Amino acid sequence: MAADCGRHMRWVVMLLLLAAGCLGDVMGTSGHSSLVSPLTREFDESCRLGGKPPYIKDCHGPCSREFKRPNYKIETHGRGSVMKVIYFRNRHKNGFMRLTLVPTKHRYNHNVHHRNAFRWSCWEHGEVPCPNRSQSECGNDNLGRRYQQWVKIPPVFPDGDYVLGFAWFGGYGLGTYWSCAEIRIQGGDPVQDSYQPEFVDNRGGRCMSSVTNPWNCRREPCWNPQPAMRKPQEFENGKRPPPLKRWQVLT
Repeated sequence: MAADCGRHMRWVVMLLLLAAGCLGDVMGTSGHSSLVSPLTREFDESCRLGGKPPYIKDCHGPCSREFKRPNYKIETHGRGSVMKVIYFRNRHKNGFMRLTLVPTKHRYNHNVHHRNAFRWSCWEHGEVPCPNRSQSECGNDNLGRRYQQWVKIPPVFPDGDYVLGFAWFGGYGLGTYWSCAEIRIQGGDPVQDSYQPEFVDNRGGRCMSSVTNPWNCRREPCWNPQPAMRKPQEFENGKRPPPLKRWQVLT
């Protein structure tokens, strides 16, 4: 009986959260998480795997297909420089953040995003106060908080325009959320032959997450497996992803 009540309570909580997310979409607010800086390219802050139309789209990533923002400005960063990455909190918790850099022609290519993934971290790292409570700066977070991490641009990428791919997966009961921004790499450190992807900003080498990769939750809500301290799949059992190679990142 207690177990049944617990399961029913989880479903009630999840339905309330989903209703809040749908209401946020209807009112033009952010339902979940997306890039604030660099700013996501499309007018879409709810691109996720596992949603239902009409208010929450079943968006399979790795970038939204929605319309591009008018007068969109591309940030410029030097190779090897440190870039500030800011994203919405919106009352959620748990999971991993994965960042990728791909040439703009491969924006929608999951295989290239997977190959060019260069950084994993705990999604709940670097909580900071929003500068104001506007939707564009703070989404609909009830505490006026968001996340900020400092990210090094891998020095294997030559000058050019790229898509910065953001994936959040393993959030409590949630599917995978995708967001993409365009950045320009210009100057900075000399181009290097290889770069080892890293798992940083974690809690003793792990993060509280329901899953270990972006594909484990195919339809929300996802209660199994339950959240636990985990590593991204690429770093489980002492593994590491292969280095990024200068002659491969553009192909």
